[in-house]
Amino acid sequence: MFEPCWSLYTLHLAGLFAHPALAEAVRVIVAQLDAHLGMFGLGPALHFAVDADDTAVALCVLRLAGRDPAVDALRHFEIGELFVTFPGERNASVSTNIHALHALRLLGKPAAGTSATSRPIATRTVYGTTMNGTFHGYIPPRTRSLR
Repeated sequence: MFEPCWSLYTLHLAGLFAHPALAEAVRVIVAQLDAHLGMFGLGPALHFAVDADDTAVALCVLRLAGRDPAVDALRHFEIGELFVTFPGERNASVSTNIHALHALRLLGKPAAGTSATSRPIATRTVYGTTMNGTFHGYIPPRTRSLR
């Protein structure tokens, strides 16, 4: 389900989701997504494990097509203010969180992490922390010459 789902999402980003020449193809794919989106979400293929990224993008596509999908499929990936791509994941993916928040916004649903926009944005790496775009930490000697 990855390819058709993400293709429609990309058409939306390009402003072509509602193009009349694509209407029938979009309708068919949306019907398939709607039929395959289970209560636990959607994975990259029908018999693969569900994940938050594919689930969030599917919810976006369904909402853009005028459907009103249940957000419950996405909620079990929510851990505090973040969404993990897979249950038990230690580090949340930035892109998964962007897609999850986009889906929640399109569906008009709240997210615990939406208040985070007024707080500093921090990203941890093995070498240090990036806070609002400024790096704080250790830079390995080999990478210092790349700056």
